[in-house]
Parts: sequence; C-alpha cells; structure tokens
Amino acid sequence: CYLLVAVPSGGVAQNLVPNPGFEDTTHCDNYLPPYEEALYWYSPNSATPDIWDTDTSDPCGSFMDSTDQGIQMIGYSPAFEGQRFAGAYQWKGPGGSNARDYFQIELLSELEAGKAYRVALYCARPKGFRRAIDHIGVYFSLDSVFLNAFTTLPYVPQAQLHDPNTAYLIDTNWVQLADTFVAAGSERWLIFGTFLPASMAFRSAT
Repeated sequence: CYLLVAVPSGGVAQNLVPNPGFEDTTHCDNYLPPYEEALYWYSPNSATPDIWDTDTSDPCGSFMDSTDQGIQMIGYSPAFEGQRFAGAYQWKGPGGSNARDYFQIELLSELEAGKAYRVALYCARPKGFRRAIDHIGVYFSLDSVFLNAFTTLPYVPQAQLHDPNTAYLIDTNWVQLADTFVAAGSERWLIFGTFLPASMAFRSAT
C-alpha cells in the first residue's frame, strides 16, 4: 500500500507520511518488534504485520516470489509502485478472533487545528482470501501507542477509507481509498487498520 496524508489544495500538497510506500527497509537486518522492517513504521500492538517484497535481487521482509505456487494460491501481487508493500491481517470472519495487524508512523509535522486533511491509501485484497471488510480506519493521536496484546485497538478512527466503486474491499487490483477529516490539532501519529471487533457484521467476498 501507499499512504498519503496532506492538506487538500488546488496544487501539489506535501505528503506528511515518511516512507509512504514502505520502500526504505533500513531495519531489515535487525528487525525487532515493535519496529517494522520499513523505516519509521511500528506495530502499535504485539501482532506481526508484514512487509512484502517483490525485489528478486535484494529481498527484505516477506519475499513474494511470482514463481512460487504457494504464493500464487494466496494471491501474488506486484507492488503498487516500487518493490515493497505492507500486508496486514484484518478479519477472519463471523465468530473469528479479534486478532488485528496495524501499522503506526510519526508524521513529518503536527496537524493544525481546524484544517481539513485528505487521507488516502492504496489497497488490494489477496486473491486467495474470501473474506472482505468494508473500510480501513485511520486513527490520529498526539503520541505513539502500544498495546501488549495482538487484539483490536480501543480507538475510534477519525478517517474511514472506503472503496469508491463497491461497498466492500474486494478488488484484487490496487484501488485508492480516501477520506477527508478536520484535525483537532497537534496530532502527530497515525495508525491504520481495522478498529471494529470480530462480532461486527462484515461479509464474505464471494
């Protein structure tokens, strides 16, 4: 995925998310949670989201080999741009566990009170998975957070990212999900993922 947080404007706006496409993998050789392999990214709980890598010459993170039949069954996907992207477990289905993967990062600058910000994320569902959710939440906070458990984080996201074409995130191609929200002020960190418990009704993708 590729993540954008910027002030809406008629021109080109600055992206406040460093390493938005997870390309810089400085932590690859000494990965230790809550650090992710991608520079600046952290896990806000004890779950283990993945950085997938399609670079055959210099792989880092979870290598996605296009010739691997097992990967093909799950659903091989090239990166949206570059060689890498993030992969996160969101929901197993009705009656499933509340296990959740999230990604957390510090923005390049604090958000200003009363300003509207556009949040956009490119998302693709692996072909080998039947279940689908209807949105991805983005939560903005004053500081970083950490929950010593792999379960759902108890926060209400300010931005709700939906597919503009369908009610559920079922597309296996990269689709831009976007929302705009007004900042309370001084938010410096963001977390994206699913903030709803497993008891909430989603649906299968097929």
